[in-house]
Amino acid sequence: AFEGMEDGFRTRAAGVQDLLDDPGTAFVLVTSPRLESVEEAVYFSDELERHDHSVDALVVNRVHPLFGDANTDGLRTRAETIEARGGDDPQRKSAAVRLAALYSNLADLSSLARFEREQVAGAAERVRSTAVAYVPLLPRDVCDFDSLHEVCGHLFDVKGSHDGQ
Repeated sequence: AFEGMEDGFRTRAAGVQDLLDDPGTAFVLVTSPRLESVEEAVYFSDELERHDHSVDALVVNRVHPLFGDANTDGLRTRAETIEARGGDDPQRKSAAVRLAALYSNLADLSSLARFEREQVAGAAERVRSTAVAYVPLLPRDVCDFDSLHEVCGHLFDVKGSHDGQ
């Protein structure tokens, strides 16, 4: 059944190789800030380099946002202080516990966001890309034009919407 198809496969493979070798072809690696994904991006970068191609951009997707520049330890200390000041009044104590939990959560998220950026910074140096773009963790999956446009807005200075504005 495959008899006579070999020439077509060779022709298409040569066309793909020509496209990859074309100076107008750009290689963009997309990764998440997770260790396994970052290591895969570095591996692909090394493979591209081995074949005389370079990475033109590195896109890091699903990055947790930084909520200010507060020190993580300072946020945790603030949580402990607030909870300790709750006093004996049950209503005040309950409010203090809830607020302290929010500060603790903020400390956890800030720590995670900083860790992700440190991890990606090391990979960006190893990939030797000239451009690194961050797309934050979005509240929904990217599965339609609106969400794709939202991603586009993080990568480029885009105004308007996908309907031509």
